[in-house]
Amino acid sequence: MPTTPFYINGPSLSSSTAVFDDAALTTPSPNGFYSDGIVSREQIDGVLLPEQICTACCHDLCSGWTASALIGTVTIRYTSCADQEVIDYIITGPFDETLCVVYGTTPEIIFGKASLVQSQSCGCCTQDCNTYRIFGIAGSATVQYIDCAGVQQTNTFTVSDTLFNVKNNTTPIVTAGTGFIGFYGCGTE
Repeated sequence: MPTTPFYINGPSLSSSTAVFDDAALTTPSPNGFYSDGIVSREQIDGVLLPEQICTACCHDLCSGWTASALIGTVTIRYTSCADQEVIDYIITGPFDETLCVVYGTTPEIIFGKASLVQSQSCGCCTQDCNTYRIFGIAGSATVQYIDCAGVQQTNTFTVSDTLFNVKNNTTPIVTAGTGFIGFYGCGTE
């Protein structure tokens, strides 16, 4: 994550569309993650991607990739964010699996057939926290979950593909409103 000062084109990082190197907002900042200490967002080619909420982001930048295959055995080589080393991951199809990869590296299929798509950009990954999303047609939903710090939360989210972080081995539930919760991949805390 860049540590030099940066400038935004909105009242907050959440509402901005880009990050700049100068106060005149003429020079887009380089690709990478930017944070105000609560929200982290990745900028690619002068455009900020959706926000990642995190209260205490780690220093190991990672990104999520979805590997999908219909049949057969597939071996994927990637640099694991959790292990910080190159591993060969063997999966037998059919599967749809999220890999947490060191930022700036790309997984490689070394055996078999599968598709690899960057599924999310997360500030960092741990084995203790996962990202979920709430999505649906419209409206809002109240979700009860245990956050990455182990604190029970009850939050009402606008149902618009909003991301939130949940302690590993716990399950978020919708307690009011309408919406669906889906696993989104590696955590951002």
